[in-house]
Amino acid sequence: MSHHRFPYPDSYVIVNGYRMHYFHSGAEESCAVVLLHGNYSSGYSYRHLFSRLAQAGWGCFAPDCIGFGGSDKPAALSAHTFDFHSDNLEIFIRELGLRNLVLVGQEWGGLMALDYAINRADNTGALVLMNTAPVLRSPASKLRGLLHRSFLGDLLIRRLNLSLRDASLRGRVHYSENLDPQVKAEYRSPFPDYASRAGLLAFTRMAPRSGNDYVSLRMKAIRGSLPGLNAPTLLIGSGAGPASGRAEATLLQGLIPRSELQVLDDGGYLLQEDRPDLLSDWILSFLGRRARP
Repeated sequence: MSHHRFPYPDSYVIVNGYRMHYFHSGAEESCAVVLLHGNYSSGYSYRHLFSRLAQAGWGCFAPDCIGFGGSDKPAALSAHTFDFHSDNLEIFIRELGLRNLVLVGQEWGGLMALDYAINRADNTGALVLMNTAPVLRSPASKLRGLLHRSFLGDLLIRRLNLSLRDASLRGRVHYSENLDPQVKAEYRSPFPDYASRAGLLAFTRMAPRSGNDYVSLRMKAIRGSLPGLNAPTLLIGSGAGPASGRAEATLLQGLIPRSELQVLDDGGYLLQEDRPDLLSDWILSFLGRRARP
């Protein structure tokens, strides 16, 4: 399988009965860096950071959540719960025998990283969380609330694929010129039809709707566990992204004892597409001080 500007091999592992795709830089299992994507993307979004980390000697693994990228895509929305994806991460790590992990997560990927670190502190060496705070802090926006209505969400995301059209992709970055036609094609290619887009809609609908729905309670439980989190943590917020800036990242910094904060003023939702050079410098500096390969 060919991937624009990502010269690392495709690999697969069976997780919960589904084939999960991942990129890897080699066979290193100790001090592995696992890069976890959010909605509307895949492990491909980490291609720049992946290359810099691998060149610095870290063994890197970038999985695609089930329903995303090159992984199998269950067509039923009911398959895509937070617990399902969080469990898949734990199985993936166990199946590959990865140890003393550095978990790098963006948006939902950051929340899965936190859930893993809380439950498997013995195997978590460090965390890097990017644009992760908003879902922990507040319920869904009005737009996401509308997308919870079955007809509208189904129409816009699964039938019309508006979330991956050019205008939507440009809106997720500060430097839209970084998303050239081939890169945008890579983002769209895993989702060619209605059946393949269940994960996109399900991730959107996972955003908490009230204080008492299941995901809200799960997020509250994660937030309540953060003061006991011992893993060194680098928090990165986006200055140009909606609801992902300094205030939200500072919220997490106040809850996680061994955390430090960086804010990418010219970064959007997909901040790893905006300034991968600067992000790589921050992450490598943090890892150099906190954990070494």
